[in-house]
Amino acid sequence: MAESAEGEVILSPYRSEDELPELIALMEMDLSEPYTVFTYRYFIRNWPHLCILARCNGKLVGAVIARESPVARTVDNIGYIAMLAVDKSQRRKGIGQRLVERVIEVMLLRCHAVELEAEHVNLGAIRLYERLGFVRTHRMCRYYLNGSDAFKLKKIFRPLKLTEDEDEPAEPEPVVDAAAAVEPSPVSA
Repeated sequence: MAESAEGEVILSPYRSEDELPELIALMEMDLSEPYTVFTYRYFIRNWPHLCILARCNGKLVGAVIARESPVARTVDNIGYIAMLAVDKSQRRKGIGQRLVERVIEVMLLRCHAVELEAEHVNLGAIRLYERLGFVRTHRMCRYYLNGSDAFKLKKIFRPLKLTEDEDEPAEPEPVVDAAAAVEPSPVSA
């Protein structure tokens, strides 16, 4: 990791399993949902480039964990921000915004949009996402284990790119009258 000035926050991708205990501890302090170590490993092993860590003086002070998934009949993926946490002592310093901007920057290469859920009472997070261009698409009742509702938020980067065979409409099939298509058979008297 690069040397940093005292108090400077450095963003870097997740690098190794050695960082996992510290990452889990940060997320557990901040998120309302309990996740198992297997959930974290699912994300960081499949999409390590979408797990961004924020460190200040060597201490983990923030992280974002995300994934991307293919969209059927397109060449694009859709991004999904699964978890975002910033240490309470480091909030209101722009760390969360920097983490989301960085993961979006990575997603722009292969994704047409990004989605996430936010607890409906987490107004700070909702304001952050809306400042970054996310819009609320719908409310999901009792989404979280604690019974709380969630908002689904989405940010579209560009229109979907269809696969080559989907770019142009297919030539319509000729309409055939089934009755006329049957060869008359000779009738013997």
